Amino acid sequence: MARPLRLHLPGAFYHVVSRGNARQQIFDDSVDYQQFLRRLEPALTRGHLTCVAYCLMPNHVHLLVEAGEIPVSRPMQQLLSSYAQGFNRRYQRVGHVFQGRFKSLLVDTEEYLLAAVRYIVHNPVEAGLVREPAGWEWSSYRATAGQVPVPAFMDVQIVYDSLAGEPGAESAHRFTRFIEGPEPVQEPRGPLFLGSRALATRLAPHLEPLRDDVELVRAERFAARPALDEVLAGATGAGPLDWCMHEAFWRHGYSLREIADWLDLHPSTVWRRIRGVPGVRS
Repeated sequence: MARPLRLHLPGAFYHVVSRGNARQQIFDDSVDYQQFLRRLEPALTRGHLTCVAYCLMPNHVHLLVEAGEIPVSRPMQQLLSSYAQGFNRRYQRVGHVFQGRFKSLLVDTEEYLLAAVRYIVHNPVEAGLVREPAGWEWSSYRATAGQVPVPAFMDVQIVYDSLAGEPGAESAHRFTRFIEGPEPVQEPRGPLFLGSRALATRLAPHLEPLRDDVELVRAERFAARPALDEVLAGATGAGPLDWCMHEAFWRHGYSLREIADWLDLHPSTVWRRIRGVPGVRS
């Protein structure tokens, strides 16, 4: 099975999700939640991570963090391993607590960041555990909304800045209005990142050396590729178009079917013309 990509960008935001093994509960009572939070602060400090939002659910964890110079994977592995060991000791059990490697999604700033925060603090509502985000004790909502003190490991100003607010009551009120807005809550999704074309352009040089690494998940290797119309548009004549099809297939990872559908050709025709491009692999 191909391994997921761990791409480290200092200053980037990551939506990290870790789930219980076989969907089992990883928090059975308030003691478990408190134990995780006690371990969270030193892990973030050692890893030079800043927490923007979090939510601890009965069988999984959401964290939105800003990365420093240390890759996110290192402190996250330490945090999850430490909690799992304590969990197993408490319940006198053995085996995995978390399901494989945690997932991490690069999140662009401003609107994408805010969408991720909104999704995270709405998790308990969407799961039917509470009626509103404020009803769930184990998330960052209350701190960002100004209802409880802000934990030392959090920086709520990052959210306030994205909402164009200054510190104080007005920023907290602006945050609650945003969270309670009528727009549907959408899960942040993407093979590697959630963001603008500008972020894709920034990521492209980091992904380029990994294009031929078949051990990595294919969708992540090609996550920052240009849109198919950008690759194929403007090519006039058989020669230039054949070259563009070759680039779309080999360099950018588009399938023969995707290329064929865009050009209104048969996939076998696309493959024959790609193989006919002189002086390149086929």
